[in-house]
Amino acid sequence: LAAFEVAFLVGLLLILQMSRRWRLHDQWISCRFLAERLRSSYFLALAGTGDQRGRSARLAYLSDSSEAWIERALTEVSARRPELDAGPPLVRELRDYLNRCWIGSQITYQEGTSAKQRTYEERLVRATELLFLLTLAAAGIHIFESYIFPVKGITGEQSLNFWEKLLIVVSITVPAVGAAFHGVGTQRQFRRHSERYRRMAGVLAQVQREMADATTLEQVQKVAAETEQIMREENSDWFGVMRFHDMELIT
Repeated sequence: LAAFEVAFLVGLLLILQMSRRWRLHDQWISCRFLAERLRSSYFLALAGTGDQRGRSARLAYLSDSSEAWIERALTEVSARRPELDAGPPLVRELRDYLNRCWIGSQITYQEGTSAKQRTYEERLVRATELLFLLTLAAAGIHIFESYIFPVKGITGEQSLNFWEKLLIVVSITVPAVGAAFHGVGTQRQFRRHSERYRRMAGVLAQVQREMADATTLEQVQKVAAETEQIMREENSDWFGVMRFHDMELIT
């Protein structure tokens, strides 16, 4: 068992070293941010509004000059994007498509993710409460163990020794597991993210109603630009927070 423990500890050190050396967390955050920008760029190209890069990630998110490749990637993709030459777009079809495939799908994602994060939070709370009850039971049994397990000869002493060892193991293990659960909850921030996703779904629902009421191409483009700005600011804020949640070594 001691050999397995040492092997796992060494493995944790290697994983941490690889993550810091290759900047895996930063790369994941940056790629996710780029993916969100590219997704919005597709719908903005259909609406004919452009992606408004001048107000975007450079100020809100890309404070690290090493992440400037995201702006270069967006510029390169925009330069190679084929031009749309299909005549004036049909306002009603464009409006309904943006409302259904862009705003509507984002609302569905936000609501579903909010419910999932809330479920994780509730399960974590229940697990923590169960661990607390186990700790309380172990403490109570330890106080009254002489009454619960009376010593009667050698068999009684052996039984008492077994339960004493079990109580010691429970007293050490359960608080450690509880601390691990608390660390998971603090790191993942399930409740906070659930509320963020829920509020974002509400904001997008309002934008969806505005898009449904649009009757001209200018109105559709205005709502599309507003939608992209809302999503960009939310993504910038979320990824900016998650960027500082890198892997850490604890004891």
